[in-house]
Amino acid sequence: MFNRNGDWEMEKPILQPYGFDAVVIDEQDKEGLWNVLDKLDALLIANNDLSVDEVAKMKKCKIISRQGIGLDNIPVKYAEDNGIMVCNVPDCSTPEVAEHAAALMLTVARKIPYYNDKIKIERIWNHTSFELRPLREMTVFLVGFGKIARLTATHIKPLFGRVIAYDPYADRKAAAELGVEIVESLEEGLRQADIVSLHLPLTEDSRHMINRETLAMMKSDAYLINLARGPHVDRDALEEALNNGVIAGAALDVIEYELDVEKGDFSHPLFSNPKVIFTPHTGWYSTGSNRKARTVAAQEIVDYINGDKLIGQSNSPANPRKF
Repeated sequence: MFNRNGDWEMEKPILQPYGFDAVVIDEQDKEGLWNVLDKLDALLIANNDLSVDEVAKMKKCKIISRQGIGLDNIPVKYAEDNGIMVCNVPDCSTPEVAEHAAALMLTVARKIPYYNDKIKIERIWNHTSFELRPLREMTVFLVGFGKIARLTATHIKPLFGRVIAYDPYADRKAAAELGVEIVESLEEGLRQADIVSLHLPLTEDSRHMINRETLAMMKSDAYLINLARGPHVDRDALEEALNNGVIAGAALDVIEYELDVEKGDFSHPLFSNPKVIFTPHTGWYSTGSNRKARTVAAQEIVDYINGDKLIGQSNSPANPRKF
């Protein structure tokens, strides 16, 4: 196991009856992982990046099971070409992420942290310190319209005046049922939105999709929210946009180079920018979602041994390695 939990108490009852023992390695300990890769029959992995070189060393490994949804930290195709099954845990935290997105939207729209700072730091108790618009007059733009975005829409539609979305593969019937308007381009949505919220997987096309050019398309009083993947947003461009008044603020649950931040590198100026609200990649987290991510990922390994269907199968090796 390669994770931050430091134990395998949740996984042990599932895996031990099948003869597994665990080497539990903190996800910051890449050297420790490297030293055991050639001994692994299976790998449970959380958030850290797994390189092609690391997968190449996994000569015995039959399956990589991701304790979560995203797979951008695993070279899935390379694993497939080398006979290694890759799976994830779909929907393990969909409700939590949607709730967190809605919470951040309300936080920036009602300017709650800014009022809190006015009171605690500046000792000013004045309800007119900031201009607050009625939510019913605001437009929320969901970039991506998968399961998380659709559930987010159900939470926010009764509160905000208008919800629009952009996704080339959008389920337009589902959008209509939710009262969400599908726009035809990213630019069209950015120019209309008061709040822009990112809900899409990380690909080469979506990397730095929020950059100087796209930030310039947003309203000067708009807010950016990102609970998807840090590299969607060029953090240097965002810092520049905030300092120059291009947009009003941002709420970030993820950030580019997040693993460096976890190691204590808070040197980027965004972390000192008063226009940014941070949560530490906690959008996915609850005790329930954590339990589901860990136990279902372990169960996927057992199901693979037994030849059962994998709920999160993410590749199809032509010559899969077998236990």
